[in-house]
Amino acid sequence: MRGYRIKQENENWCFELIPSNNNNQPIGRSSLCSTKEECMERLKFFRRLIIENRISDENSPFISISKQLDRFTFCYICNGDKIYESNAYWQKASCKKGISAIYKYLDEYTLRQNIS
Repeated sequence: MRGYRIKQENENWCFELIPSNNNNQPIGRSSLCSTKEECMERLKFFRRLIIENRISDENSPFISISKQLDRFTFCYICNGDKIYESNAYWQKASCKKGISAIYKYLDEYTLRQNIS
């Protein structure tokens, strides 16, 4: 993955994870936060959730895959709150690859940046 970006949408903020092989298009985006600082904290929380629980596939209580209008999306849910939702995929197999790509990226990024 190329990295992440924090972006403002109207008066709110979100983060997006961007794979290196996707023409700078994000895999999805986080739920909205009221401040940029809150968004950075949510990104750190999301990273810890993924790494500490080793969420690398769809067989996790934190992941929900759904099908809407013949397209698949996945989202990460913790304590009933949707933290991150993917863009839509035509195939369920591609959707599952997105889940493993996020785990791989966050694990590698954590090692490079030493964030916690």
